[in-house]
Amino acid sequence: MKGSVLKSLPLLIIGFLIGILASSIPFEFFSSTPSQKRLRNLFENHFNRPFSSVKSVEPLTGGMSKQVWKVTFDGNAYVLKLFREKDQILSMLQEGYYTALAAGHEIGPPLLTLDLENQGMIQEYVHTEKESDSMPFAMKKLHALHQLLGYYPYTSFEKRVRALHELNAPVITPFKEAIKKAETFKRKESIALIHGDFHSGQIVGSDDNLMLIDFADCRVGDGLYDVAKYAFGHPHPEEILKQYLNQEPSVEDLQHFSEMTALVYLDIATNRYLHWAATQETFDAEDIERLYMKYQQEKPPLNNKPKNESLLEDSLIALNQFFFQSEATASQGVSNPEYRAD
Repeated sequence: MKGSVLKSLPLLIIGFLIGILASSIPFEFFSSTPSQKRLRNLFENHFNRPFSSVKSVEPLTGGMSKQVWKVTFDGNAYVLKLFREKDQILSMLQEGYYTALAAGHEIGPPLLTLDLENQGMIQEYVHTEKESDSMPFAMKKLHALHQLLGYYPYTSFEKRVRALHELNAPVITPFKEAIKKAETFKRKESIALIHGDFHSGQIVGSDDNLMLIDFADCRVGDGLYDVAKYAFGHPHPEEILKQYLNQEPSVEDLQHFSEMTALVYLDIATNRYLHWAATQETFDAEDIERLYMKYQQEKPPLNNKPKNESLLEDSLIALNQFFFQSEATASQGVSNPEYRAD
């Protein structure tokens, strides 16, 4: 009996080790979908090691357009990001360029590789202290980003408005009025390299080791748009503006910031309207305008509700808030209800 136990001991040890490995690496990596193959190839091409040497693989939040994983092996952690298969090489090169540019100025984590064949990139992983007060350091990094050179100037809502027309969705009258009003804003175009999608989730690390991530929406534009996006929903947005400017904001600064905050609402409105429109077979512009008038009167809060449940309503609420915000004056300060962005 004792001999049979000893003979089976190696098998028990092997089974135990396999169990540990299986608990660390998600089951899907033992299958062979195209994305999983690309992830393995991305890892093996850069590190020249078999994927089986990986200790653990953890999914990270990568937004709607990418798959992002934290991969740990040999005591080090890395971020592996897969682009969408339909992404064009130009967009991958653009994100890779801005990621490397930010890393070169110690604004973002180092870019280790941009693999166009497997449509992915690898960066060093930066541990984040959840309890750290990152806002002052984040504003310093953001200001540093805005001093760099960039290209491809456009504003996010303009890009989405073009997409609305491509979908043949009804751009209701309030949307048309909002776009016309936004064109009157005194935006300081082509003076800064902006992040484009700056919020607390794009900040990693802590204090003086803080880094910014996800430069997919980088473009030339108005630096205060980034600040307004970060301050969105904050009870005292003018304090964030003060941190960014490193001084008390002037009346002109507050007016400009108010317009950029309005533009953030318009960006959210067009984004949610686009996601709703993409799921609809028919559109009734008159019904949409009636719904907009209803929310214009009620002014309900804008919430992060599950997609395809209330996207249309949320888009119209944000659109109404655009008009409310754009009417704010510098003497009234910066109004920013506790609404939440995507």
